[in-house]
Amino acid sequence: MKNYQKTFKDWNFRHDMSERVFIIHGWSGSPDEPLLKWLREELESKDIDVVALKMPETDEPKVNYWINFLAKEVGGIDEGTYFIGHSMGCQAIMRYLEMVKGNKRAGGAVFIAPWLHLTNLDEDDVEVPVCDTGGICTYTFKIHVIDLINNKRLIYESKPFDVVLDEAIENL
Repeated sequence: MKNYQKTFKDWNFRHDMSERVFIIHGWSGSPDEPLLKWLREELESKDIDVVALKMPETDEPKVNYWINFLAKEVGGIDEGTYFIGHSMGCQAIMRYLEMVKGNKRAGGAVFIAPWLHLTNLDEDDVEVPVCDTGGICTYTFKIHVIDLINNKRLIYESKPFDVVLDEAIENL
């Protein structure tokens, strides 16, 4: 893994809305939950463009509604687009990113207490992944660790690797 260390001053945000952070809350949550509100305020104090979304139907959320809402609110993504998710918000972010067409990549995602396995889904909530889970898919992981206390960011990026998701899930 590569290890990069930068201060927030080194982020070089252009402030033209092409580089931004989206915060996605969880089930029955809101963008004003204490942790998410604090995080939004800390990032904004560093002159980082932050969009904290109020997700639809939070008491009885539907994954597809959340994905479509994200697509509408986020618009296009590039390596200047970052996501921070909490609980079910992490699931929505992953599924949204999985459905992005073309060779577009987000700059990164941070998951807080992620809810990664959904059960009892309605048939219309189940999406076919872009890559067949029974076939070989190539992935990379890029993890951003944000240290607000010391004003630093660490980035860990894996080398591309191939995996058959069905086999990997069995071994969890």
